Amino acid sequence: MASAIEAQFMAWGKNGTLASGDTVTIASRDTVGFESEDLGNPFTDVMTSIFTLKIVTRLPFMGVGERPAQDLRELVSGLQSVCEQTGGTLERKIPPELKGSSPQVNQNLAVLKKASLIGRFTCQSAQEANRFMVEIDYAPAASSTLIPPGWEWGFAARLINATQLQAKDRRASEYAAQIQSVRSNVKPGMETQVLASDLPEELGTPLTRVHRGKLSVCAIVVDVKPPLAQIQVKQASLFVPIDKLLPKGEAKPISKLNAFSTGFPHKWCGQY
Repeated sequence: MASAIEAQFMAWGKNGTLASGDTVTIASRDTVGFESEDLGNPFTDVMTSIFTLKIVTRLPFMGVGERPAQDLRELVSGLQSVCEQTGGTLERKIPPELKGSSPQVNQNLAVLKKASLIGRFTCQSAQEANRFMVEIDYAPAASSTLIPPGWEWGFAARLINATQLQAKDRRASEYAAQIQSVRSNVKPGMETQVLASDLPEELGTPLTRVHRGKLSVCAIVVDVKPPLAQIQVKQASLFVPIDKLLPKGEAKPISKLNAFSTGFPHKWCGQY
């Protein structure tokens, strides 16, 4: 049986239009990424949306468009209604930076951001089964044409349900426990990894310098002098705080890393 939020998504897709007359359809499932908000924890996760809505709206030739805001306000209002009806509270997380394909698009994205109509909307509830998360963002690929004209806009709304959120939370908790275990049992000879951002730049490569907060580098513990650990990276030996050490993941040659590899820095480390 579909949950209340899944039923709402199906209703939007069945109706085919929003109050403005703009089209809304159920599209192919899409991926949604999660990152830990703890800077010392590089846990990331990717899930496939249960439903993805495609919204095609339009901008005026000049000025700020009312229809995109109207459409997203209708969606967000629907999310809030479902959440409150099930005893939850809708939390909004607005992305820090939004960039479009033109100054006009950027201007309108800024308006939507200021109105808290774009970003991630999470229904927090004491009842786990009522939780959900919806990511609403600018998605040019949602346009009805292959090469959208400047006035045609696309948005995507991706639904992650309670079961998926519970699974993500479980994986995040398991990894956090692994981090604690590593830092509580540091000893010489232990294989570990550290984020490139916690190492001197001279130990990096062009890739690690660009993605410093999202790349892990393999290391070996040489000595322990709390609160520091001496580690060996490449030909260098240096001290880092023990609370920077991470569980050892799969080692990959630094030379074979690419920008795509930055997706899961907790699962692997670059090996010199």
